[in-house]
Amino acid sequence: MAHKLSIKRVLNASPEEVFAAWTDPQKMKKWLSPENLIVKDAMSENKIGGKYEVAMFDEEKNETHKAVGEIKTYEPNSKLSVSWNWEDMEAPETLLTIELNEVEDGKTEIVLTHSGFPVEEAADEHKKGWESALNNFEKKFN
Repeated sequence: MAHKLSIKRVLNASPEEVFAAWTDPQKMKKWLSPENLIVKDAMSENKIGGKYEVAMFDEEKNETHKAVGEIKTYEPNSKLSVSWNWEDMEAPETLLTIELNEVEDGKTEIVLTHSGFPVEEAADEHKKGWESALNNFEKKFN
């Protein structure tokens, strides 16, 4: 049985701003990693079938971890899903889905679902990472 995680959070940004933060490489570099890492490089070919990459650097361990994948769903300002593979780790491909819903006063509810983990521990570790990355988003874009 595959395991998944789901996070809902209201962000102080419009759906357009949140979607751009996930798809514009310059904006991705500002935040798309857990708080203890730095995004060294990012790339997104913004179309179904396009490639998606995020290279995260851990200064403490002097290691770079690169997530790579393919865009599966691309609905501007509404929904994005990508296959998620760790280039440098032995882990199965998972699916990351971002759904955006506008709420009051230009705020956006984000529903982040990451599925396909072989064990619950992997889902739990990724949930911590995504919660930390969303904290990063709030610090950089609010």
